[in-house]
Amino acid sequence: MKERIRIQINLVGRKYPIKVFPEQEEYVRKAAKLIERKMNEIEKKYDLTDIQDIQALLLIELASELFFENEKNNNNMRLLDEKLEKLLKL
Repeated sequence: MKERIRIQINLVGRKYPIKVFPEQEEYVRKAAKLIERKMNEIEKKYDLTDIQDIQALLLIELASELFFENEKNNNNMRLLDEKLEKLLKL
């Protein structure tokens, strides 16, 4: 079993130590940068200063993006399945 490594992520001026598998480190760091960038965008867009409000809006935004992409992927898979079925019938 692979060992997890300990890395430190900085968000909103705070450091968070987490353990990840080595192959996940790049993605976790990219996610932290995305979160930091989106929090700054939300702060400016809505003129907010309360970190909890910013985080709540960020969570809503990210979750809705996730649901949208998931639905889009499901639709694409359904279309691919239909096309495959048609090809198999040829």
